[in-house]
Amino acid sequence: MPSDQHVETEEQATQARKEARTWRGMVYSNKALLLRKTGKDTDHWAGQARAAGVSNDSELRAWMRDNFGVTGYAQYAVSWDMFGYPEFTLRDADELIDGQYADHPQLRGGAFRLVLEGAVKVIRVQLA
Repeated sequence: MPSDQHVETEEQATQARKEARTWRGMVYSNKALLLRKTGKDTDHWAGQARAAGVSNDSELRAWMRDNFGVTGYAQYAVSWDMFGYPEFTLRDADELIDGQYADHPQLRGGAFRLVLEGAVKVIRVQLA
């Protein structure tokens, strides 16, 4: 896209950051999936796993799969509650982007322009 057609305001950039999705959505989605599949929340499953003597992620996954048929993303909800959340799931969009470009700040502007230009092209295709 030629630079004379590229219009970006601080307001547009702020709005894009507000709408940015983070990994927190996956955390909530995994918890909802577990509840839909089993009718029980992460607190219930974590308590049951502790009572059964489960002490690590591998044991938890095998225990949930073999005893209750719970697999995949639903297991993450319990595992993360019991053994800790990955660092990236605890960060908001700005923190993730800041961390990504901490060692190469000169790349940040170019990457942002590519994302913005890609979004503009998607909108144009959808409108066509």
